[in-house]
Amino acid sequence: MEFSRWINPSLPQTLLYATYLLYFHAVMAVLFGSIGFFATFDLAPPIGLFLMLGSIAAALGIANDYKWGWILGLVVSAVPMLAVLSAILSSLGVVSFDFGRTPRFGLSLILNAMFPAAQLALVAHPMSRDHQKIWFR
Repeated sequence: MEFSRWINPSLPQTLLYATYLLYFHAVMAVLFGSIGFFATFDLAPPIGLFLMLGSIAAALGIANDYKWGWILGLVVSAVPMLAVLSAILSSLGVVSFDFGRTPRFGLSLILNAMFPAAQLALVAHPMSRDHQKIWFR
């Protein structure tokens, strides 16, 4: 595998912005020591490290036209959304998940879910899916 570029300007707009957000996600994880949302759980170190390294690998894979990069981008974007969903369900009392310190549904939960939601929307967008089906190897 050859990684000849960090950013591919010839990608569709959705994949290009998804690449930017994946890099941003990784930089924020480095600056704040862990993925911000998972710092409220007891799962911060292993999941935060996976998401940080996975974001970098996914962005590199997408920029170099690899299908595994696109799939990893979906996974890295979906994992925080599953955690947000579990926090919402447990704060509403629908299901009781024992993550240790489960955050309550509120503004901080919504703000921490914005970037992963945008990443997931951009990576899973029909334009992104069609491009990776045709052009990625």
